[in-house]
Amino acid sequence: MKTVVDRKAAREAIAASILAGIPAFQHVYDEMPKDMLGESPVCHVESDGWQPVMEDAQDLFFIIGVWARRDGVAGSGMDAAAAEDTLDTLGRALALLMHKEYNAEFYQKSDKDYAEIVDGIVYALELYYLKVQWW
Repeated sequence: MKTVVDRKAAREAIAASILAGIPAFQHVYDEMPKDMLGESPVCHVESDGWQPVMEDAQDLFFIIGVWARRDGVAGSGMDAAAAEDTLDTLGRALALLMHKEYNAEFYQKSDKDYAEIVDGIVYALELYYLKVQWW
């Protein structure tokens, strides 16, 4: 268990763990980014509420987004198929890292993949939900 109770500090700690533990990410944001500068793959961590558990503990909930460019031509490494492979690989790496670093009690991939356009660049996006108990 980590000794952090402030959600912002917890979010920053999780983002730092992801950046250190999964070097494939070009950038890890500790909030929802407005622009990703064309980087790929990238990750963001955002708070999604909290719930008291005991006097000195709380469950914190987070949404983790994994973004991969999918606007390239087939075979370019930035096409839809490559983005899907990237999301699969990084999703598994995230699940393992969050379990190892934070003993995550709940970690579930969203049931929908999204295509998002950010500054004219098409990204594939998968959302993951994380529940961590902080003391």
